[in-house]
Amino acid sequence: PSLRLEHALTCFGGDGWRGLLGEFQLAFVLLMGLSSMAALEQWKKLAHVVTFCAESAVFEHPDLYSGFIDAIKAQLVRAGEDFFVDDYSEDSFLRPCLAALMRIDVSRAPEREIIDMDLERKLAEIASKLQNLARDVKKKFDLDLVEEAEDARRAESRAREDEDAPTIVELSE
Repeated sequence: PSLRLEHALTCFGGDGWRGLLGEFQLAFVLLMGLSSMAALEQWKKLAHVVTFCAESAVFEHPDLYSGFIDAIKAQLVRAGEDFFVDDYSEDSFLRPCLAALMRIDVSRAPEREIIDMDLERKLAEIASKLQNLARDVKKKFDLDLVEEAEDARRAESRAREDEDAPTIVELSE
């Protein structure tokens, strides 16, 4: 996922993360205004690219994630209260994307020889924005994103444990 994000950012040339966010916002506007299925697909793809590597990419692209959280929050404000019950989004891409976004843990920043105070401030701002997003989604849509993120983390952990478990082969007599 990180490589896909880096590729997407390079596709926007000098605009980089701003271009990606602009495309994300435009896709949402076209989806809401024109009910464009192409816009829905673009919105889905961009949300997926940004969120599924968020845990590690946030440290390299804090401005992108700060802007993305602002954008998705504004978009969800404009979505109807039945947005997660709709045919478009029930059990679809958005819940896992939001849960992946909630898995960001700014306290897990990689060790650096020089402390970047600007980065530290941005990461603290992102943590605060994530808390506000989770609170607002819970209030409007009755979805507990933090719990969904924890469930996903536990499932991933169980899958890793099962992967390392020995295989038992029973031989017939």
